[in-house]
Amino acid sequence: MTSLVAFDARRCIPQGTGVAAYVAELLTALLEIAGTAVLVVGNAHTRELLGRDRRLQAPAGHLTAPCSPESHPWSELWELLHLRPELRRRECALFHSPAFVLPPLPAGVRTVVTIHDLAVFQVPDCFPRRFAAYLRHCIRRSVSRADLVFADTEAVAGELRDRLAVPASRIAVAACGVPEIAVPTAAEVAATRAQLRLPERYVLHVGTIERRKNLVRLLQAVKELRARGWDGAVVLAGADGVGARDVRAAARALDGAAIFPGYVDRIALAVLYQGCACVVLPSVYEGFGLPLLEAFAMGAPVCASAIPAFREVAGDAAAFFPPDSAAAMASVLSEVLARDVLRKELSGAGCRRLRHFSWRATAARVHAGYEQLLKP
Repeated sequence: MTSLVAFDARRCIPQGTGVAAYVAELLTALLEIAGTAVLVVGNAHTRELLGRDRRLQAPAGHLTAPCSPESHPWSELWELLHLRPELRRRECALFHSPAFVLPPLPAGVRTVVTIHDLAVFQVPDCFPRRFAAYLRHCIRRSVSRADLVFADTEAVAGELRDRLAVPASRIAVAACGVPEIAVPTAAEVAATRAQLRLPERYVLHVGTIERRKNLVRLLQAVKELRARGWDGAVVLAGADGVGARDVRAAARALDGAAIFPGYVDRIALAVLYQGCACVVLPSVYEGFGLPLLEAFAMGAPVCASAIPAFREVAGDAAAFFPPDSAAAMASVLSEVLARDVLRKELSGAGCRRLRHFSWRATAARVHAGYEQLLKP
């Protein structure tokens, strides 16, 4: 494939969430595929990222956006007045937005969009009303325009068919790969544990502190565990999002046994995974769940809500509980924490589960979609 493909990497930012990690990992994996001419539509961070990884072939070009896609209306003006004319001038054949929204494009350009989840449709109460309405509008418009829609899981693919009436012929599933996890030294482990004031025993949640992560119920479950005699804590690693104030208010009932380190770097994240008794992911809705794969890669046992995406990604490598019951969550956690054999079984199952995921495979699936669209 020699046609020029534009890849929108503007959501690849430092200290980003799962979508930012997805964009960075997929872009670098695509650039490792020989014969892929990729024009990167990015920012200063993507330029730096590509410059320091010498394994990658050079992109066909780099358009640096002056603002983030969330900088309204400036991002829309840049797309109309600069991006679209530049894509026309370069005779771009295909444009891929890996994060929900397609910008205005020249006529004749084939279009690909990745929809990671339909959270603003499935759990709208977890978002500010105006934001949810705006993103629903953008997603509907993008999937109606797209020649190909990628989903991270069969669960989201089904939602695209059922909720938005996207034809199955225009949907493809390309699962995420395994996130790169740092290997901390003994000195880094000691320094991180001291800096974060980690207790000897704790359960870990990784992700934005927001409503759909169901963290108030997690705190209620941990409170129940402590009432039964467990003397550990819960660590909630992630930046504050919508509903974080309610989570922090609920944490006061744990008398200091809830730790909020905020967004952590790669070394601290690895230390947290290594030291935890188990990882707990109680979300009411997700489209994939990269922390599942991170936990598997670090050998941490996982307890997770029995939502479709988590069941699909984790298979038999997690202990599941219903997301709407703190009591059920506490019971599953209690069993996992009490049984060393069960934790080892879950850890081993997680390591085996990783064989099903790689960014190379993700990029190959996406690249195959490009080729199909660009066939004469």
